[in-house]
Amino acid sequence: MSQIKTTEIEGDVAIGRHVTAGGNATIQGNATVKKNLKIEGWLDARNIKGPNKGIFLDVTKLREAYPLPHDGWWALIGNTLPAPLYIADGGAWVATGESAGNPTIDSQQYNEAVAALDAELKALATDVSANKQSIDQIRTQIDTIGSSVNTLTTDVSGLKTRVTNAETSIQSINNSKGKANGLASLDANGKVPSAQLPGFVDDVVEFNAIVSDITPLAQSANKKSTDAGCMVVYDSDRNRFILAVSHLAIPDEQRTQWGEQILRPIKTLNTPATATAESVEALPLLNVVDYWELTDGTASLITSKFTYYNNWLDGGSFGEVDAKGRIPEGGKVYISTSDNKTYRWSGTQLVIIGNDLALGRTANTAFPGDEGAQLQENLKNTDNRLYDTANRLRNLGILLCDGQWDGTGTTPKSGVWLCPNEEGGWYFRSFGNTNFYDLPEEEYNSDMTYNSGCLYRMADGLYRIINDKLTMVGGASVGNTFNLTSEIPTSDPDKLFYQLNDPTDTKYYAPAIVYEQGKAGFGLQITFAVAHGAWKIYQYVGATLEKEDVLSSENWLDLAGMSAGAEAIVNVNEVCEDKDYTMSLAIQALIDLRDTTGVNYLKSGLVITYRRDSSKTPHAWETKQFRGQVQDISATNGDDLWPDFGGGGGSTFELGNEPEVNGTKALSTGGAYDMEQRSFGGLQIEPAPSDYIIQAVTKAGEPLGDSVKIPKSNGGGGQSGSTLTIYCDSAVWGAYGGKIVLSAAIKSVSYDGEDEVLGTIRSLSIIDPTTNIELWSEVVNQPSSTSANDLKFEFDFTEFITGASSKDYKIKATDADGNERTRVISVTAVDVTCTCVQALNYSAATALEAGGREKSLPMYKFENNVSTKQGILVTTEMFYNGEWRTLGTATVTDQYSHNISINPNNVFGNSEQLTHGAYPLRIQGKDIASGVTGNTIYTAVMCVDANNSTPIVVMRYDDRNEGKVRLYDSIALDVAAYTPGKTRTAIEVMIDGHIATTANCETSQTLNVTKQIQGYASDGSKSFDVYAQSGTSKSLTVTLTVEGSAIDAEVKEGALFAFDFST
Repeated sequence: MSQIKTTEIEGDVAIGRHVTAGGNATIQGNATVKKNLKIEGWLDARNIKGPNKGIFLDVTKLREAYPLPHDGWWALIGNTLPAPLYIADGGAWVATGESAGNPTIDSQQYNEAVAALDAELKALATDVSANKQSIDQIRTQIDTIGSSVNTLTTDVSGLKTRVTNAETSIQSINNSKGKANGLASLDANGKVPSAQLPGFVDDVVEFNAIVSDITPLAQSANKKSTDAGCMVVYDSDRNRFILAVSHLAIPDEQRTQWGEQILRPIKTLNTPATATAESVEALPLLNVVDYWELTDGTASLITSKFTYYNNWLDGGSFGEVDAKGRIPEGGKVYISTSDNKTYRWSGTQLVIIGNDLALGRTANTAFPGDEGAQLQENLKNTDNRLYDTANRLRNLGILLCDGQWDGTGTTPKSGVWLCPNEEGGWYFRSFGNTNFYDLPEEEYNSDMTYNSGCLYRMADGLYRIINDKLTMVGGASVGNTFNLTSEIPTSDPDKLFYQLNDPTDTKYYAPAIVYEQGKAGFGLQITFAVAHGAWKIYQYVGATLEKEDVLSSENWLDLAGMSAGAEAIVNVNEVCEDKDYTMSLAIQALIDLRDTTGVNYLKSGLVITYRRDSSKTPHAWETKQFRGQVQDISATNGDDLWPDFGGGGGSTFELGNEPEVNGTKALSTGGAYDMEQRSFGGLQIEPAPSDYIIQAVTKAGEPLGDSVKIPKSNGGGGQSGSTLTIYCDSAVWGAYGGKIVLSAAIKSVSYDGEDEVLGTIRSLSIIDPTTNIELWSEVVNQPSSTSANDLKFEFDFTEFITGASSKDYKIKATDADGNERTRVISVTAVDVTCTCVQALNYSAATALEAGGREKSLPMYKFENNVSTKQGILVTTEMFYNGEWRTLGTATVTDQYSHNISINPNNVFGNSEQLTHGAYPLRIQGKDIASGVTGNTIYTAVMCVDANNSTPIVVMRYDDRNEGKVRLYDSIALDVAAYTPGKTRTAIEVMIDGHIATTANCETSQTLNVTKQIQGYASDGSKSFDVYAQSGTSKSLTVTLTVEGSAIDAEVKEGALFAFDFST
């Protein structure tokens, strides 16, 4: 038995500091560790409450074990490791398609053995490394010594051989000095004596021109006189040869042309050219007149075209050099290539050698000057005409061509063909012995691409290249009208039709087909079917044939007179079923026709006529005109949007609400109602200590005329009878959907002498003034109000309001003495809910253009507006340069759509400009009469620069709770995006820093995103941001605060069951 003392303690034990247990510990109950728990050994636990729920044989057993998983839990399915991985997502187990999990063993003993073995291996590796390093050093030393010995041996042997050869060479050189076929010696000046030079060497030297009034640079040019762009000239001011270098760089490929044409101008100009296509193509690229002035058959160098140097690389052939240039040598002949005259050096200057020649047309005679001048003039004129003809031929740009080969099938054996190049483009290739029909290839191609702007003759037709295709020009092959439906039928002509509304649908967008087929032309008309029996005709009115212009729908004019759906007046019985219609049925018939056939007659200003009653003789017809905006058209529209047209609606009456002396206006129903309310409604007795004050009142309860005082009895001072009065506003306003309550002071009073005695208010009621039906009543039995300001009684009209409206109600009060009083109250429930009618996604009609024109964009409407007198004040703001600025205000008194105008070059009136991007808008209405404000619409407009490929992302949110959202409610967002030149843009919708959804947003698409709010505190302490993004482009950020809950419940820790409202 152990000698260690055992102590048993019953009850609770509290220890303030450390506890150390030397042996095992067993805890029968639960244990809570409030800080860190460190386990140096193994943790052996049957169950662990954590995200890993273990491994199960199949998913059924997993779902039985954990039927309501929390997001973040995971488990493995199978009987081996790794095994398929399942995760909890949205309250359900979902397979990820991946495998996970590695087997775990008690590796302690292996770890210790491995650690010991690792230490031994490290020690052994250290010894081996040290020995290897020593061996490598010894080996390196041995190799170095051996190499040195071999090198010295080789060097000594080679040195002996070179010494022997050198001695032999020296002796041979000495023996050949001054001998035939030997070496020439040098004189005292370091030059070869003339006796040892052949007689023909350097006796004649060519230079190119004589110049004056120039300033040579006192430096040596790093060029030779034979380089292209260089020539040697004689400076007659300094009597020296200098080098002239052209300002224009001449490539080495033109060295021959420079030497034969520019350096010999007279020869070039006097060389006749044969008027053939070959000689036209051989005209010099360098023009003599660019460097020489030609006067009376002589050529003078244009000195301003050159820079001059006093020395150059091969200047030794032109004499000794000094600061002025090269000094000519005596005994030599110098020939000027510009005039073929010969000179000699007199010791101080060049002088001409001989100048008398006999005239004649034989060898060694001079051609007569006058005839030569005329011949030169004739040749010059001929050359100019040939040059002009060559330019005209080039400008015509008509080249021979044999067709287009796509690189597949049989390779052409001859001819010039348009073929694909290696870079995805097209160029001309010459096959067989055609050799580009003896024209330079540069006429056809620039590098590896065909030259644009040329015409090609192929067989009997002329062609040009459009969109990399040879397309015939002129004649009847294209014509002025292109029938898309006939020429390029759709895959299903009975169901699929071309259109001109959606540029992103390149498969059926008519301008895209026109451009792809190379049919685009100025004034081109296209026609195609838009439905069975319905055709449209458009004409191209663009300024260029560039792709951007051809694809723009604004450059295609709808020839309305020839197109179904463009008529201003529509007979519904002709275009739809021939039957009797009401206005609503006629409008719906046109809507159905649009949806089924694509023929859309609906537009602002449309006049419709339809048969109303065929049973009458003659038949009864109606004609209406639509005076709203297209998006407001519906079968439920009233006469305010569709008034009578013609005889029925052409006559107008000027109405008035007030009677006038000698007035000619018709009295409106509103005016008649006001008069009726101002008519006599009864007598009302006002309380006073000494008199009865009798006041006539209108039906609306307003005083009518002056009151009448009747003195009370002056008897013994007994108590008088009581009177009852209601003090309140005559009208009450409120927001539809909220409480609409009238507060009133109701005073019941009698007098005991001059003392006021307050009575008791017995009951209140609300009565329909039209039917006199009591809508509500309540027995209150409360003391009377003490004054007109004691508004202690309330009349609640909320339950009688079924929509935004304005209606009169009668309120009634009764006191304990049986007195009754009534007042007529006008109750108005206003609905200031703003609805956004904007097309959020990109379209040419609804997007602004950077630097473009002002546009009027459909934006909002108040479809439940009843404030038809004072109206709703609408404020539209734009977020610009980091702040909200008012874009405009408007007073709305109707229920229809309204536009806002934005000028991207003058947004707020001070030349503010919009560039490429999204510009957020904020819209809110306020009822002027009541001050009730409505929801806030957050949206945005796109401003597009077609040359900017940055994505534009816009988002719309309808805030109906002042930036607040309840827990478990869902928020709804509209998102759109556009990238110039693309049909799709990848976007992410971010909520509270997390990706809520991703999508590829089509250009013509507006995405609706909904997300339920859960996992937040509902006390208003948590806010989160919502926005959409594409790359670095972001939409407007909306910040929402979670306040309140749609469900008054919460999950308690340890609950057996939980609930999930995510769906």
